[in-house]
Amino acid sequence: MGKRTALTETFDIMGTNVGFPARHRVGRSVSLAVLASSAGAAKLLEHPRLRPATLLPGRTLIIASWFEWADTPVGPFSQVTFAIPVLRDSRVSVPGVALLAHTLAGREGKLGFLTHVVACSNEIGAAYSWDIWAEPSFVADFVVEDGPHSVAVQVRGPEGLAVRLEARRLGRTVHDTKGYPLYTYRGERIISDCMQADGNGLMRLLPGGGSVQFGEHPRVAGLARAARGRRSVQSGVFDSGDVAFFGPRMR
Repeated sequence: MGKRTALTETFDIMGTNVGFPARHRVGRSVSLAVLASSAGAAKLLEHPRLRPATLLPGRTLIIASWFEWADTPVGPFSQVTFAIPVLRDSRVSVPGVALLAHTLAGREGKLGFLTHVVACSNEIGAAYSWDIWAEPSFVADFVVEDGPHSVAVQVRGPEGLAVRLEARRLGRTVHDTKGYPLYTYRGERIISDCMQADGNGLMRLLPGGGSVQFGEHPRVAGLARAARGRRSVQSGVFDSGDVAFFGPRMR
């Protein structure tokens, strides 16, 4: 599969030097998972070594996450990422089991989360995502409605609405310290990193915690076609925390 090597020790992002580990301070964040067609998600994966992990026969997840980064190596910005759980270099997928593997904190395996597209609130945030991790990125406007019982985030670009996320403040109190393996790719080479979380919030592992409404923006068209309903099957709302990225590696 090729040697796993660092892309580089540092990156220049619009005149800002970025090294690793890169630490981010979270102001607020929301994560919502909705069911999606495995076949529809597979059409979005343009890499022969990656395929959607299954939750139910014929079903995978689309995970939409909003981060209000209070501080990063390139300054504060907001970001919504759309990810698909994927299996790397594996021909076997047991429904349900693969998606439980991410509960093993800090352990890199064949399951990870492919970042399909990223919306950022400014140019340097988009450049940061693309230049380092090859995450397809675009700049958009963010409108946040933060109330005592729910949080809603609307992301809109010149081409129209990209997404509206809404999460209810319910679930069990958690201190999330898991490591989340992340994948993207440049050409045939897979880029991997680990997002190490350290935050406090509410997590709900049942339907009813929120919704994901895709809009007409062309960057989310494939996700909208693959999604099977708006209602989330898992949700999380975090009001504080830190995240560390250890640095991209190429396979």
